[in-house]
Amino acid sequence: MQRDALLPPLEFRFTEPQDVALYGDEWITYSELDIATTDSRKLIAWEAEIGAPLPAVMDGQREDSIFGNMGATWLGLKLAGRSFPFAEYSPTTMLIEWRTKEVEVGKDQQDERSAPTPADSPTLLPSGVSGSATSGTATTPMATVVLPTMPAAAEG
Repeated sequence: MQRDALLPPLEFRFTEPQDVALYGDEWITYSELDIATTDSRKLIAWEAEIGAPLPAVMDGQREDSIFGNMGATWLGLKLAGRSFPFAEYSPTTMLIEWRTKEVEVGKDQQDERSAPTPADSPTLLPSGVSGSATSGTATTPMATVVLPTMPAAAEG
């Protein structure tokens, strides 16, 4: 996995009263970079508890799937130091609010980013995620091109 293929950090919060009572209502960070840089043994344990590879969870979150968002929020809680057994974790996933995390850019990063680069292009975000998602670690969307198919010409 390449750093530049990771999404910029996102934030989520629970909105349903029963979820707020269990998990709180503050914004919690979901960072693919934080996951990717976590100790491998811990990642293996998380995969075993979830029952799926973490890249599948990340892809699911990007696709706005129930499984992906549930796994991503569980991972975000884990990284925030809050632990719930995945088997008992069951938030109202479709009503969780998502947004792009505002990341403060330091002086040295501003100098590097003064000239536009392909990484400064808008990033594809999962549906339901609000905000701008440009970052040096973001992926850039590829143009969609449709090519017509033509029948093979008969020789003769």
